Amino acid sequence: MKLKAIAAILLFSLTATSTQAETKTPDLAKLVEQYFTAFNKHDVAAIMNMYATDATMEHPESKTPAKGQAAIHKHYEEMFAMIPDVKDHVKTTIIQGNKAAIEFTSRGTLPGEKPRAKGKSFDLPIAAIVEFKDGKIVRDATYYDTAATK
Repeated sequence: MKLKAIAAILLFSLTATSTQAETKTPDLAKLVEQYFTAFNKHDVAAIMNMYATDATMEHPESKTPAKGQAAIHKHYEEMFAMIPDVKDHVKTTIIQGNKAAIEFTSRGTLPGEKPRAKGKSFDLPIAAIVEFKDGKIVRDATYYDTAATK
């Protein structure tokens, strides 16, 4: 009888430990989905809530990474003002450890600063590697062909 009681206690403690560990580990696929939902709504406040205060953002059209929330916030505000109809469409998400690799297409209408591109719609394939820590984005590295945005 003692053996059954000890086994039951061990089983309970293992289950409790496993459940605690699972609740502490963020579901990165869900975080990626939340990010793209906020992006497509152009909800900068919700997007910024997903970034760590010291996060970095790298993308081909910037010579240096955006560092910290203020710089990343500025990036999103400027992008949504310049391309008010931009929307992203996720094709593939791969999660490994604390990183997500995302293949998606960005669609919208180019701004009117260049006569040749004015009003031209675009369909831009993009890949991103996003690193998370404690449920927040700490590094967002995005890759695409810059010639397609000109």
